Amino acid sequence: MGRRLGRAQARGDAVRTSSELHSAPNGARVETGTVTHEGRAYTALGSVVDHESGYVVGYVKGATLTSWEGATIGTVREVSRWPLHNSGFSTSMHSYRATIDGRSYHGRGMGEGMLLRLRACTPR
Repeated sequence: MGRRLGRAQARGDAVRTSSELHSAPNGARVETGTVTHEGRAYTALGSVVDHESGYVVGYVKGATLTSWEGATIGTVREVSRWPLHNSGFSTSMHSYRATIDGRSYHGRGMGEGMLLRLRACTPR
């Protein structure tokens, strides 16, 4: 059985992705990601590293926290997980600890490849 192509792929239309890194007035690093499909651009918030506010957003890839585009932000380790019922996104919730620029963060997310929101914490 062959792979089924979407309409854009069947016509040969390319789907392009890009990201931009911005600096907020407080020094936070804010990334936006853009997907261009059939000539239309869709832009959304990617990753955020805001040490002043104690807030980080990234994506889990193994033991690494990455930006939307895949650049390394820091390290992450799973502390625990538990089952989720009636979730359309994941069958489990994961608790994480992370180190970004030498600072400790904690948060919960839905696992590999999914967005992870972290808050600053005291190191263990």
